[in-house]
Amino acid sequence: MIALIIQLLMLMTPAISAATIALKLDELKRAGSRKQWPVAQATITEVKIVPTGKKYQGQPLYRPEVALSYRVDGMAYNIIQQPVDEKGLADGPKQWAREVTLNYKPDTAVRLYYNPQRPKQATLQPGQATVDKGKWMIIGFVMLVFSFMLCVLSILAITHKYMNVTTTISMMLGIVAFIIMLMLGVLISLLAQEMRAQKT
Repeated sequence: MIALIIQLLMLMTPAISAATIALKLDELKRAGSRKQWPVAQATITEVKIVPTGKKYQGQPLYRPEVALSYRVDGMAYNIIQQPVDEKGLADGPKQWAREVTLNYKPDTAVRLYYNPQRPKQATLQPGQATVDKGKWMIIGFVMLVFSFMLCVLSILAITHKYMNVTTTISMMLGIVAFIIMLMLGVLISLLAQEMRAQKT
C-alpha cells in the first residue's frame, strides 16, 4: 500500500513541476508588462522593517515595507509595498532590510506605476521580479526531466504489478501519463492565476 502511494506521488510530479514553472513564468510576464503602466506621483507615508517569522541558518529574516498614498482620477489610494533588492530578494537579515529601506524616506514623493484597469494595483519597481529568468530556465528543465523519469518509473512499476503488459507498452503509457500530468499542471497554474487576478 505504501509503495502504491509513493508511485502515485511520483506520477503527480510532472503536474507539480508544470504548475510551478508556469506560475514563475507568469510572474516574469507580469513584471515585464508593469513597465508599460502609467505613472502616478505617490507620497511615502511610512517605512518599516517587519519580521517574516522565518529563519535562515538560525537567523530571523525581515522584509522592508513602504506605505504610500496616491491619487488616480481624483480617487485616493493607500497601499503597502514590499520592495526587493536588485537581485530580486524580498527578505533577508535585519541589516539587509535596513539598507533597502534607505532608498525610501517618509514624506518624500516617488514614482509609482499603477494598473490602469485596477489603480489600487501598483508597484514601485516595474519589471522587478523575485524570479531570475536564466536560473528558472535551468531549474525548469531539470524539474521536467526529473519528473518525466519519476512518472515513467511509476507507470512501469504500477503496470508490471497490476497489469499484464510489455515494457514497451508501459513506457508508452508512461509518456502519455507524463503529457496528461503536464496539462493538469498548466490547468492548475491557470486557475491559480485567475484566482490571483480576482484578488487584486
